[in-house]
Amino acid sequence: MAVLPIAVAASIGACTPGHRELVFDGHDLCAITDRGRLRAHNEDSICISHDGRMMAVGDGVGGRRAGHVASALATRVVIQALCQEGARHGDVHSVARAASAALDQANASVIEHASVDDDCSGMCCALLAACINDDLLVTAHAGDVRAYLWRPHRLRRLTKDHSLAAALMAAGAMRSVAAAPHSSRGKVLRAIGMGETVEGEVSVVRLDAGDKVLLCSDGLWGMVSDAEIADSMASSDSPRQIASALVERANHNGGRDDVSVVVYKHRTERSTQFT
Repeated sequence: MAVLPIAVAASIGACTPGHRELVFDGHDLCAITDRGRLRAHNEDSICISHDGRMMAVGDGVGGRRAGHVASALATRVVIQALCQEGARHGDVHSVARAASAALDQANASVIEHASVDDDCSGMCCALLAACINDDLLVTAHAGDVRAYLWRPHRLRRLTKDHSLAAALMAAGAMRSVAAAPHSSRGKVLRAIGMGETVEGEVSVVRLDAGDKVLLCSDGLWGMVSDAEIADSMASSDSPRQIASALVERANHNGGRDDVSVVVYKHRTERSTQFT
């Protein structure tokens, strides 16, 4: 376990085996990535800006080579792009545009790297980036890395999975991801590096004081039900305790995949309505 100071921009790379933890001063943010119980190495990556206001989770697409390279590169590039665009400030529309452009830059970087390195040919990853802009949370994603919002007594999923299983559910062909054939459960329809362009999805939600935000790879939500996630989010005000509990649940339930979580607790004087 490694603890990094807030003064340094932090990246937890997939190429480092095992369990790493990142904790920011004030305990408003904690990120953990873990290779689970069955995987030989971790293809997830997490990157967070030096001030803890921008965060990204990447998950190498299964069945493709060099997923760990794709996720490490994409998370780093998307955070750098958001910082260069000044996405912490400005109106919500400009921040949303910056988030979408950051996904495009990550996609271009992964495509370029794959084109010059035969060992990385065809690599791609699911990617979720989040930016805290005053009392707004802006997310941009492609694939099946998820964002959740916890407000007392209610867990709300903020992102839609870009996956075959989600498409089958939307079409009424099945009732849950668990009902999908095993071969299609992890198949993503959009990802960073999958094509010359990426059709990302951007969303904006207003945060209240005490709200908790969770970013996670499918290694969490594929092993831990929404009810269990809600239970962990409600169990503590400490992002570190919540993040640790979520990773422990995923591993206790089988730990069949890499699991990455970022838990952020919002502080503000404003009051808003949950819509």
